[in-house]
Amino acid sequence: MENKSTNTEENLKFSTDLIKKDSDKDNPEVLFFTTNYHVLRAGILAKSLGLNYNGLGSKTKFYYYVSAIIREYIGIIYLNLNKNILFAIFIGIIYFVNYII
Repeated sequence: MENKSTNTEENLKFSTDLIKKDSDKDNPEVLFFTTNYHVLRAGILAKSLGLNYNGLGSKTKFYYYVSAIIREYIGIIYLNLNKNILFAIFIGIIYFVNYII
């Protein structure tokens, strides 16, 4: 059992260390389980770490689902923060140039 992590990225890293201790493969195929709204971001993190992981999500109560999706959306934006900032600056420059002309 992995119990040292404080976020998803740490959980993936620490769990991978534990899995590799019990496996003879350097990059084992793993199926991780999380809530259905969190599978996308966890999968993106796993792929960015070079892990051969797939996810399966569990159901979430509807009253929590909306806020959870918003949180995950912000989390995905944060994963690519530099690219998103550059894109926003690019769009701003295009808008500014079109406004002046």
